[in-house]
Amino acid sequence: MKKTADTHKKGAVLQLKGNLSIYEVTGIREELLAALAKQKSITVDLQQVEEWDVAGLQLLVSMRKSATDSGVSLNFANPPQQLCDTLPLLGLASDFISGKSEVGG
Repeated sequence: MKKTADTHKKGAVLQLKGNLSIYEVTGIREELLAALAKQKSITVDLQQVEEWDVAGLQLLVSMRKSATDSGVSLNFANPPQQLCDTLPLLGLASDFISGKSEVGG
């Protein structure tokens, strides 16, 4: 998983690229938590995530909780269709999907 960050007036944009699976989440967890500690607003762009599993979803759920607990605005942009289809089945749609948004838009 490759992560790139870009900071705008509206906050940071984190672009996740590659796989978001059990093999990658440990490596990026600390970086995501560090971003939460530094920013008041974060958009996580999921457009280039190729594959994900329950560990990847768990990381996003954990990130959402950490952001809420810290008073950080966290948005997910461009979620993959597979994720959009799965979230309602898990009762998580309202936490992640507010329409497929564009980063910076």
